[in-house]
Amino acid sequence: MKQKLLLDENIPRSVRKLLLKKGLDVKTVLQIARGSRNSDIALRAISENRIILTMDSDFLRFKRPLQEKIRVILIKVHAASAAKLAEIVAKNLTKCLGLLRRRRIVILTEAGVD
Repeated sequence: MKQKLLLDENIPRSVRKLLLKKGLDVKTVLQIARGSRNSDIALRAISENRIILTMDSDFLRFKRPLQEKIRVILIKVHAASAAKLAEIVAKNLTKCLGLLRRRRIVILTEAGVD
């Protein structure tokens, strides 16, 4: 089954292009719900069985019922260019997706998956 992702507003277009080239089903918050609250984005991701890709740690602070249903890749890379961010995602995406089969949250840093 093709992995389905929902990219938060803070994810650069270059990352989206990379994910599309890899054959993933990618939607962005800008396409479907620009300006939405994080909780609404989370509910949309759950309803469409999508993994949220974000740089916003607020996605880790939902109350328990919602937190137990979402899957999130949180990118914690500071001051990276869009190209560098895309490179980090490309290098670690397979591992992130694999870990999300067993857990709900994966944290991606410049050093790799935490």
